[in-house]
Amino acid sequence: MALTSVFPYLPEMIASFGVDQTDVARWAGFTGAIFSISQSLTAVAWGRASDRFGRKPIILCGLACTMICFLVWGMSTSLPMAIAVRALMGSGNGNGKTLHVTHASFLGNVADARNSRYHSNHGGRDGA
Repeated sequence: MALTSVFPYLPEMIASFGVDQTDVARWAGFTGAIFSISQSLTAVAWGRASDRFGRKPIILCGLACTMICFLVWGMSTSLPMAIAVRALMGSGNGNGKTLHVTHASFLGNVADARNSRYHSNHGGRDGA
């Protein structure tokens, strides 16, 4: 969500910084891409931090970074500031795989609990 939510208004925001109309698309593309570049550069570090400190603190840290960066992004007054904030926001969102692992393990625990409940209730009948 942090990646794509800015796309609808990004060209207008870039133009509001006084960028020439012919360069707006180039800078909007770069500003959008810097998020993904920063995210991929920090993903391994976020994974290691998750292994060391636990998933929950890392997820909360990433969410706090996203929240603060969105506030600063909305108050950006220049193109370099907007690019820097997008890069910082991307590096704070490198913990996406931590969220995926947490989500998968949660779903796995729910499925295991449902399966064990099903098998304990219907185990004798299924075996016959």
